Amino acid sequence: MAHPLGYLPFLVRSQKPTLKPLLQLLLPLTLAGLISACGGGPPMAANDIELTFEPIKQLRVEWQGALGANYYRLLENPDGQSGFTLLRDNIPARVSRTEADPIRHSVTLEVPLHQRLNAQYIVQSCNHSGCRDSAAAAVNTHLAEAVGYVKASNPYILNYFGFALSLSADGQWLAVGAPGESSRARGTDNSPDQTDNNDASSNAGAVYLFKHRPTGWQQEAYIKASNTGYSDEFGFALSLNADGSVLAVGARYEGSNATINANPVDQENNDAGKSGAVYLFRNNNGDVRQHTFIKADNPGTNDHFGYALQLNDAGNRLAVGAPGEASPTANTPDDDTAPNAGAVYVFTENPQGLWQHQQRLKASNAETGDRFGAALAWNDVGDVLAIGAPGERSRIKNTPTNNDAENAGAVYIWTEANNEWQQQAYLKADAPQAEAFFGTAISINQRGTVVAIGANGSVRQESGFLGSFKPGDASQAVHVFNRLGDHWAPQPPITAPTDNSAFGTSLQLNAAGTQLVVGDPGESSYRLGIHTPGAELDSRAPHAGSAYWYTRQHGQWRLSSQLKASNPYILSYFGMSVALDASGQRVAIGTPRDPSRAAGVMADPHTIEWFGALSGAVYLY
Repeated sequence: MAHPLGYLPFLVRSQKPTLKPLLQLLLPLTLAGLISACGGGPPMAANDIELTFEPIKQLRVEWQGALGANYYRLLENPDGQSGFTLLRDNIPARVSRTEADPIRHSVTLEVPLHQRLNAQYIVQSCNHSGCRDSAAAAVNTHLAEAVGYVKASNPYILNYFGFALSLSADGQWLAVGAPGESSRARGTDNSPDQTDNNDASSNAGAVYLFKHRPTGWQQEAYIKASNTGYSDEFGFALSLNADGSVLAVGARYEGSNATINANPVDQENNDAGKSGAVYLFRNNNGDVRQHTFIKADNPGTNDHFGYALQLNDAGNRLAVGAPGEASPTANTPDDDTAPNAGAVYVFTENPQGLWQHQQRLKASNAETGDRFGAALAWNDVGDVLAIGAPGERSRIKNTPTNNDAENAGAVYIWTEANNEWQQQAYLKADAPQAEAFFGTAISINQRGTVVAIGANGSVRQESGFLGSFKPGDASQAVHVFNRLGDHWAPQPPITAPTDNSAFGTSLQLNAAGTQLVVGDPGESSYRLGIHTPGAELDSRAPHAGSAYWYTRQHGQWRLSSQLKASNPYILSYFGMSVALDASGQRVAIGTPRDPSRAAGVMADPHTIEWFGALSGAVYLY
């Protein structure tokens, strides 16, 4: 039998150790330790396991080395219920060469914070005879210290950075809109002009592009329109394709009467005030260049083309909403007798890289004030399109011509066949309510078989750019429909966890349609980080905002966690925008009224001063 001290030669002071140090070494060893030391079994268990969280989304697992271990394995139970699975294998065991305490080991990894609130971790110490489990270490913090905090490179008062967000499906690129940004810079080669705020370019808008690199998130580009103009609100809506190589940006108040692919000179006029425009950019690993300037085929004053938009995964199809468009039918594009009826425009890119208008879509029951196109979403290919009309007024879900419920809202499903779009379905809440604004936000899964629809039940009181929310009499909810052939079956609605909120203002499904993040910028509790559902909430931070993460289990949607800012402030509107990657592992949440003047990724969130008021921020989970 090998001497039990053979594993610890550095503790042997001589060839003939005295009895006292020998007892000091042997007494702490359990029977398992003696067997291990003799080479007859697994090593001792690792102990003193510590879990620490750091930004952005970093979990550090640290433990004290185990006697006889050749390597370690890290196991994870992500929610405390689903059981342990192997997370990291073959972690080398390091051997101390001194008489100090056994050496400590550690592993650092990125984790989805919103899915790790009740997580547990086990370290297995292993050798050729097998592995031995440590005691489980559980997450017992709200994780606020690990939440990513992202600011613009040029924060300034009333920029509203975070009003719009888009995450690429692969989770590697994040685009952030700041439609209130006021520099007079143009294009993408404009770093010296970022801080040149000018009354003549107030609310011109900007977009910031971030990349997740091995060293963490970093800003790659600061993007402006090719025809930067006063109150254009460039960045009001955003969409990245699946790999982040194409970016579409909406400027709902751009005022030219130019046509698609117009040259820069024709973009400069303002003869169609607030008609709106969309800008397409190519992204070559951070080298961003504007590719195309897109307008409606019938630009009109106050159409707000670019209010909502989305690219398909390939980045060769684009749907654009113009909720202010005023024609009563698809066949009368120049008839402006139905203000704010709304329209949606579909564009495609040909093999030569030229973008062209494919079709203009109108609701089957288009009427004044419906705001068809205020929200939209389509599947990965781009052949199933859901369009929201939150101002639609039917109180009877199968009777589109009824007008008894002001702002009840509706959603229209369109499908494409043989290069032609047809309306397939007309969706309403089971019990339509006036002022519910059903269709305020929409998300559809990758296959086009699950659609989630926000009905935030809140009137946004316009005051300047962003305004404020005033809860109405209707309940706030998210409505989910599953596609069965050509039929869309409603599921039980997901109701707001709190009263007097704006639940459903923003939302997004993951690619599989099994995870859902819902924004509620009107929520008013003062909490930090991530929390379990059901806890009693206070109202100490009016309109600080919140977001909620749901998972679908056995056909039912279950609230898994509540997400809050790591530095909540009143009237911040955390949750005004949300973004989720295809896997559901990365979540971004916009807070357009965040008051910090800090700049850049992982800036100090507590730098509060007048020039940071309403500058905005984004939080990463």
